[in-house]
Amino acid sequence: MEYSTPPERSEAPKVLFFCRGRRHAVPDMVIAEELRRLGPGFAPVFASYGTGAATLAEGGHAVIDLQLKEDSPFIEILVAATRLVAAWEPDVVLSHEEFAALPPAKTFQVPTAFLVDFFLAPATSGCRACSTPTRSSSSSAATYLPSRPTPQGACTTRDRSCGHSPSPARTAAALGTS
Repeated sequence: MEYSTPPERSEAPKVLFFCRGRRHAVPDMVIAEELRRLGPGFAPVFASYGTGAATLAEGGHAVIDLQLKEDSPFIEILVAATRLVAAWEPDVVLSHEEFAALPPAKTFQVPTAFLVDFFLAPATSGCRACSTPTRSSSSSAATYLPSRPTPQGACTTRDRSCGHSPSPARTAAALGTS
């Protein structure tokens, strides 16, 4: 495993961003670009493996390839993450559903942020087209961004709090009144 030399300390925090697989790497590249836009000089370095590392590299992002198999066991990822955090000394560790990145960061007293998109309850009273919870939804999430755009007229939400225009035919079908 090869580690790059940590960048010199600057005003911007040194961020190590762990992710895995293409499904995580694609949105993480967007997050990284937004962070760069918000903070000039802010340049997260990714740590990944398999298709995640390949996708990030193809996207032109700085990535440390952990040289692990796509389906590596937790303990192997944990050992690689521990070695990297110890060697790289980041100011903060971000992790997109890479659970093994958190224990080493906490061990070295590095602040963490863990990104997930699977703890939301189904939006039973939300938009059936985009899964956006409505004001009346019992979801405890503060913010939810739909993962894909919704075609106009596809929404069945009656109160329109998701921002889509309801389709009368779909609303009737969803309510069982068609």
